[in-house]
Amino acid sequence: TIVENYQRQFQKMGKKKGKGQKSNAPSSDGANTPQTSVSQPSVPSAPDQPPTPSPVVTNVPAPMAENPRKGKGRGKGKSQQSTTQDVPVVGTGPSPPAQQESSLMHPKGDQPAQTVPQHIRQSTLPVQAAQSKPSVPLVQEKALVPKGHGMELPVRQKRYEGGEIGRKIVVRTNFLPLNLKNICKTAIHYDITFDPDKPKRFLKLVFSEFCKVYFPNRYPAFDGVKNVYASSPLPKVGVNHFQGEVTITNPDNQLQKKYKVTIKFASYVDMTSLSKYMENGTSIETPQEALQCIDIVFRHALSTNFVQIGKSFFSKPKGRVVSLGDGMDLWYGIFSSCVLGWKPYVNVDVAHKGFPLKQLVTEYIQKEKQVDITRPLPQNVIDEIRKFVKTLKIVYQIPGKPSSKRSFRVNDIRNVPAEQETFEDEHKRKTTVVKYYKEVKSYTIQYPKLPCLWVGNRSKNVFIPPELCTIQEGQVVLKKLTETQTRNMIRSAATSTKVREDKIMDAYQNGGIHHHPAVKEFNLTIDSKFEKVDARVLDPPMLEYGSGHVVTPKEGVWRADRSKFLKAVSISHWTVLNLDFRTKNDRIEYFCNEMISHARQLGISINPARAPTTLDSRKLVHALPEYFKRAKQDKIDLVFVIIAQDDSYSKVKQVAELQFGILTQCIKGNTLYKLNPSTCHNILLKVNAKMNGTNYQFSSKIARRPMMLNKPVMIVGADVTHPSPDQTDIPSVVGVAASHDPNAFKYNMIYRFQLPKIEIIEDLHSIMREHLIKFYRETRYKPQAIYFYRDGVSEGQFKQVLNSEFTAIRRACQSLENNYQPPITMLVVQKRHHTRFFPSDQDAVGKNQNVPPGTVVDTFITHPTERDFYLVSHQSIQGVARPTKYKVLWDDNNLSEDQLQELTYFLCHMFSRCTRAVSYPTPTYYAHLAAYRGRIYIEGKKIQLDDLPREQESHKIQDDVQKLKPMFFI
Repeated sequence: TIVENYQRQFQKMGKKKGKGQKSNAPSSDGANTPQTSVSQPSVPSAPDQPPTPSPVVTNVPAPMAENPRKGKGRGKGKSQQSTTQDVPVVGTGPSPPAQQESSLMHPKGDQPAQTVPQHIRQSTLPVQAAQSKPSVPLVQEKALVPKGHGMELPVRQKRYEGGEIGRKIVVRTNFLPLNLKNICKTAIHYDITFDPDKPKRFLKLVFSEFCKVYFPNRYPAFDGVKNVYASSPLPKVGVNHFQGEVTITNPDNQLQKKYKVTIKFASYVDMTSLSKYMENGTSIETPQEALQCIDIVFRHALSTNFVQIGKSFFSKPKGRVVSLGDGMDLWYGIFSSCVLGWKPYVNVDVAHKGFPLKQLVTEYIQKEKQVDITRPLPQNVIDEIRKFVKTLKIVYQIPGKPSSKRSFRVNDIRNVPAEQETFEDEHKRKTTVVKYYKEVKSYTIQYPKLPCLWVGNRSKNVFIPPELCTIQEGQVVLKKLTETQTRNMIRSAATSTKVREDKIMDAYQNGGIHHHPAVKEFNLTIDSKFEKVDARVLDPPMLEYGSGHVVTPKEGVWRADRSKFLKAVSISHWTVLNLDFRTKNDRIEYFCNEMISHARQLGISINPARAPTTLDSRKLVHALPEYFKRAKQDKIDLVFVIIAQDDSYSKVKQVAELQFGILTQCIKGNTLYKLNPSTCHNILLKVNAKMNGTNYQFSSKIARRPMMLNKPVMIVGADVTHPSPDQTDIPSVVGVAASHDPNAFKYNMIYRFQLPKIEIIEDLHSIMREHLIKFYRETRYKPQAIYFYRDGVSEGQFKQVLNSEFTAIRRACQSLENNYQPPITMLVVQKRHHTRFFPSDQDAVGKNQNVPPGTVVDTFITHPTERDFYLVSHQSIQGVARPTKYKVLWDDNNLSEDQLQELTYFLCHMFSRCTRAVSYPTPTYYAHLAAYRGRIYIEGKKIQLDDLPREQESHKIQDDVQKLKPMFFI
């Protein structure tokens, strides 16, 4: 079959690296060179590696002109005639003349360029790494880039129809139909300002009073900042502006305060753009202002009694409160957003958020840190407190003195006790905090051994004792939750589909959206029942292990503990490094014996372990480099590292991978004390893949294998991870993983630093160039197609991704070979949404009664004309399964809906770390792991954001893992 032939050639090509082959190179005059549209790659001549025949790429499209044909994301205009000639699917053509040997997929030198490319900032020019310059000039960019103003995303093959394969079912979704028939054709947008404009949390109260006084019987919607929307012109405002004054009572201290409010006309909003979009709109240009108007109406309706965070609204829990730990409580809320599918909807969901518990700071210290607050605090405890209190809002008040009540934001916690903290008072006299409070405030500090909080204006030294500070209730905290807090939240939020469905409806009813006057002013009516939509359940792939053993996943899971790996590795020299003092030698010996036993069952050839080593985890700065230096000298293949619950993981990876090129597998110490066959199997899944083995593949039966994999293709995942809002000195990290084998099992990764909060991958040209070279060197094939799964992109960034990243991929291909333009399919992977599916009883699976893995929805709640779909590919371990949404941005490969969905679903089964289907495609998962590895490399370090190229070079991965063990990062 084509597949078997392809695999055979693929494997042979890999085995023949460095071995002599007969050259088919034409004479130097080029007279015998066939005239095709794609130049053939040459392999540099060397004593141990003569020129190798190169497979010919089939049906590669010509460079895109300014007016390419419509329907594949190429923009409007006349169709163009391709100049590409048809060539065999898989064939061997002669190498080009010897003088061209430095071009194409194999640039000068025997290895890919390792120099880190110049960091790109707001540049669209290709970046050439040292030793990697193309031998031919790049074509003009206009041949690569779709015209931005005429861009179109791929459309459905049949309007209002989705895919066809799979078992048909019906599911309910948390979308409430929204009736826009009676909405105004034109809404009015106003800008509003307040004087004073603080505190921000009072502005909605001020606006409400302002409307009562000056616009009685009208209910415009306010976003809480500066935007107001009305269904018709507000009296007195006209097209100019109107100013008025109102007085409100501060609910904190019952004091009255005057506000001057100015409202002025901003623009008209065309509300008919919503129906036009659903008729024939594009995601590149959504009716953003009209959608924002409706969303603000709904948010305004919810904001009266809730704390707003984005599109979610939270209220203080009633009854039993769930503690997340370390001073944080779980609050429940409601999420709402207007969504345009085949008709308009309101997407409603429950929301969960951690909020600081209202308590005295001294209570927090005593309860959470378990320390004696009458004694000085150890420095490590102060550092832990600092992580929690920094940037928090507190309410300060001296007992019995209501007039002393103030609100502050915490800048930091001091390192010395209050009795030692000195400052200059208003008379320029040096005094201590304890003495000052005693003499000036007539208050005796109860806990003089505790450090003070530094609050207020950062240019002033305002130090106040924590016993007078109460953590403000209901404040929004942007810090990332700790691992423990996240685990507790997931556990508390996880419910069955039935409970989740009931909670959503309760939250919606309690929110009172449908009754609010602002909603009625805009004549919006919302259905009270969830929309029912058609769905299909795709069949899973058949997975082939060693000796031809085939397993078929059932409900997203399969057993393979009795199956040998398809290609098992050999482990000659391995050992154990123990960094957890609680793990004893007898347990390490037991672990080694279990690893050997289970490895041999899976087909791995493994020798006995070398003697283990124990290091003090507190002295790793010098001990780790010394250890890995010896391991390198001893030619150790693999080191199992036993780590404690601390930051030793990042230290191990930094030293092993950046300094010495040693492969490691970290295991938490407590795992060794609950070792069982399943745990051993899961560890060996990673080890075999890391050491260049292949655990399994898609069945070689052509009927059960994705059609797209029947020729050399590269499957790519890309992601960008960003620092949390409180991390200001850490870069964003790009991770891009790309396959380099016929089964889409083996991947290599590249990571890059870029400036914080930048989502578009700035150096993708260089990254993809390296991946293409790697693919060719591993296979001796050029990818005949590229499938690119891009994670983390919002709808508003689609145009940027096409303009920048798609262009970068095209340039990378052409920088290696002038006419090399493999067809590209680009999809965006979206996980951050609130869509949920609820099955009928007969279709529910698992303890939480979810829809079956393989459930795909591509109608009704999706885009009416463009190609997108939701897929639940996994069995949820906790709670309701979150479907992943996929949006097709480009499709040169002309895949049908069924082909795209099946390929995506099958790729969810190739994650080497487990025998379960994961929630999104493996290349995207690996891209996330690649970006995470980049973050690990800089953990605990100070990074110079103004010189990221140098930082990148100093965090270069050693070739012994990057090249020889490309799956090291999983």
